[in-house]
Amino acid sequence: IIKIDKIMKIPKFLLLESIFNKKNTLRYSPGVFNYSIFLSKVSFAQLFLVLLRKLISKITPKVRRFPIEIAGVAGGISIYHRTDLSGEGFNLVFDYIRAFNQSIEKPINTLLEIGSGPGYLGFTLLGLGYCKELMLVDINPKAIEVIKKTIKENNLNSVKYYLSDALENVPDDSCDLIISNPVHFDDSYKKKEWRFNTTNDLIAYDKDWEFHKKLYGKASKILRKNGKILLQENGFAGDNTDIYKKMISNGEGNFISKIDSNKLTPESPMYYILSSFND
Repeated sequence: IIKIDKIMKIPKFLLLESIFNKKNTLRYSPGVFNYSIFLSKVSFAQLFLVLLRKLISKITPKVRRFPIEIAGVAGGISIYHRTDLSGEGFNLVFDYIRAFNQSIEKPINTLLEIGSGPGYLGFTLLGLGYCKELMLVDINPKAIEVIKKTIKENNLNSVKYYLSDALENVPDDSCDLIISNPVHFDDSYKKKEWRFNTTNDLIAYDKDWEFHKKLYGKASKILRKNGKILLQENGFAGDNTDIYKKMISNGEGNFISKIDSNKLTPESPMYYILSSFND
């Protein structure tokens, strides 16, 4: 264990790119393992190696268990992450783009992703040219560390980041659109009913809808004239549109529309709430 803690470099035959011919995974990350592998056509030898790497993660000290590594490349931007910060966010980017294209006039001057984690959404939309400037906000210092890595590795000079509880530390009148794949579930929703790859309640739960209340409550100060908010919500918790409408109204905003989930992906019933402020 001591050697793993100091070196944390796995022999080449155990690296992900060696097993599945993928690149850029230089160190072990347990989140890469997905139990759906049992349903896929892989050899016994490959399965054994994956399980062995899973075992290695169990004996690796937590401080070294989740290295910063490549999550994917979008619009020419290599996006980094730590799998314990993921919450499956990168898998939901493409559906977000679907809703974005249906509801938002492009390009946006300044886009802000709140509760960004590694910034999957924001960096992807920036890479695709959907916005000119990007602001990323998260309460977790580990997320900010990963964001800095993506900025540095891609030489990005149009990205700002803020360590902030909701919009608390974000400058007033600073953006045109706020986006988020936020925490979706209040305390009434049981964790075991939601398939997610982290034990971090910070990603899953919005106790008493505090995050949403803070967001909608301060949005009018942060957004510029005719600013908008597009939030991705999770249908596993039911349809909470009426709850969000009330929050939007209390924040002196206007509910515009609900964008329904994609019927082609019923296993991910994400719907979207579009609202406007400072009209």
